[in-house]
Amino acid sequence: RRVGCDEAQHGPTVTAFVVLAAGRGTRSRAGIHKALLPIDGRAVLTHLFDLAPTDARLIVVVGDRSDQIRGYCRLAPPDLDVQFVQVADFDGLGSGPGASLAAAASEVGSDDMVFTTCDTLWAADPSLWAVGGSWAAVDSIPPGTAPERWCRLVPGVGVVDKQPGGDG
Repeated sequence: RRVGCDEAQHGPTVTAFVVLAAGRGTRSRAGIHKALLPIDGRAVLTHLFDLAPTDARLIVVVGDRSDQIRGYCRLAPPDLDVQFVQVADFDGLGSGPGASLAAAASEVGSDDMVFTTCDTLWAADPSLWAVGGSWAAVDSIPPGTAPERWCRLVPGVGVVDKQPGGDG
C-alpha cells in the first residue's frame, strides 16, 4: 500500500520519487543488495515505496546487483510500475550518490522530484511534498568519521560526492 498525500490539503505532489540503489553497500555482508534486507518482514525498498506520494513515478537507480533489485520489483510489488536507471560506473572515481542522481536526471526530466537513498528510512510526512522549490534534508557527519565518506552539501560549492574507498 502506498501512503501518499492529499493534494488538496498539502499542495502539489511530487511527480518523481527516486531511490538511489546503485552502490556496492560494502558494510552489508548478507549477499543480497541492502535495499532488499528485511525490516519487519518487508524489504527496505518496499518501505521506501510506501513513503512516495500515490501518484508519483517510482524510479530506482541501480548499479551493483541490479539484477536482484529488478527481479524483486517484478515479483514482490507486482502492481507497482517501477522505472530503472542503470549506472554503469557505480564503484570508483566519480561514483557515489551525486553521480547516481545525475544519472537519474534524464528519466526525471522537468518533473518535481524527491530522492532518497536505499538505506535511509524516514517517517512519512505528506507536508514534505508541499514545500515547493529545491531543498534538501541533511544531517551532521557522525563524530569520528572522515567527511570524505559522506555525500555533502557545501554552501557556495554544491554537492560534494563521497570519495572512493569509503565503506558506504
